[in-house]
Amino acid sequence: MNTFFEIQKNLIASNYSEKRELFNEINFTERLIGVIWPRWVWKSTLLLQYLKTKDLRVSLYISADNIYFLENKLFDFALRFVREYDWKLLIIDEIHKYRNWQQELKNIYDSFPTLQIIFSWSSSIDLVLWNYDLSRRAKLYYLEWFSLREYINFVYKQKLKKITLQDLLQNHISIAQNFPNIPIIKYFKEYLSIWYYPYFVNEKQQDYSKILETINKTIYDDIANYYNVKTENLIYFKKIINYLSIIPPWELNSNKISKTLEIDNKTVNTYLEILEKWWLIRFLLKDVDGYNIMKNTSKIYLDNTNILYAVNTNLLKETNLWTIRETFFINCIQNSKNKLIFSKIGDFKIWDICFEIWWENKTFKQLKDKITESFLVQDDIIIWEKNKIPLWLFGML
Repeated sequence: MNTFFEIQKNLIASNYSEKRELFNEINFTERLIGVIWPRWVWKSTLLLQYLKTKDLRVSLYISADNIYFLENKLFDFALRFVREYDWKLLIIDEIHKYRNWQQELKNIYDSFPTLQIIFSWSSSIDLVLWNYDLSRRAKLYYLEWFSLREYINFVYKQKLKKITLQDLLQNHISIAQNFPNIPIIKYFKEYLSIWYYPYFVNEKQQDYSKILETINKTIYDDIANYYNVKTENLIYFKKIINYLSIIPPWELNSNKISKTLEIDNKTVNTYLEILEKWWLIRFLLKDVDGYNIMKNTSKIYLDNTNILYAVNTNLLKETNLWTIRETFFINCIQNSKNKLIFSKIGDFKIWDICFEIWWENKTFKQLKDKITESFLVQDDIIIWEKNKIPLWLFGML
């Protein structure tokens, strides 16, 4: 046990002081709290920051991937934790790396009613495996990467407030007019290029090598270990990402990827689903109904604009500006828990509203007389008119 105390002491001493937005949104009065995370979003930092607010004489942080838990049960550890020390808070990081964690976590929760438990796990794990009894007990929170708003607040010490999509659509002109006097287009371009990932705050050198390292670790560590993919097949995940970075999303489907990479379509679809679960790509369904929904195909995007820039730079290719705009728009909408689909009328559809992503000489011509409400989304502008919204403003969601 003393080893864990020493580890906790060292981690707290080196922990970063700035807090992610989610920290203030978590109801820490809940007795069982789960933080779901992708790679490198400061998840451990958030947990340790909460630990700092508690009495360290009755609180402990552990990581479930510690070698100690290869031969010792988590439940037995908690039993000793409560019986011998009468402690009140147990934070379990990386819990998904512990075998049978769901059942033991449920048993810990049920057996020690005076103990608060906070755990972190990877949302890439199939939710079908999420224990029903445990899900009724736990309050879950999702820790995402930086939004444009959070990036500006974090790096440039601003206090931009989150807005809802409905408020944005109804009041985008007044919101833009009353926006703080900051170089928003400059910040927007920085964010598109390299600031989606929080880890750059602590990096002296901000370049694409860190993003490429993130991609490689996700493929060769996370995907390889979780799915037991053969080493010789892992290269196809890289090839798919490279291919997606240089081909416009409207030209993409699994059949084309299959032909290009010379692997069967079933395998391609499986690999695409894995990449989507590990936050490297995104799917967008078409606007169809009836029997067509059973054969609904997707547009495929890389997860974020930073990956687009990093991969294309590594391939010595120019990044398609329209793909950047669409990727940012989709990222903002989906990360703010709003749903959108690919529409034949306009580029995207949210609720019953169509959105056209601007490019040179694009107008409302293709939307005219076809729908009652639509917006043209345009970058490199600060304020526009009734049915034209600055692209960067969606980063405030």
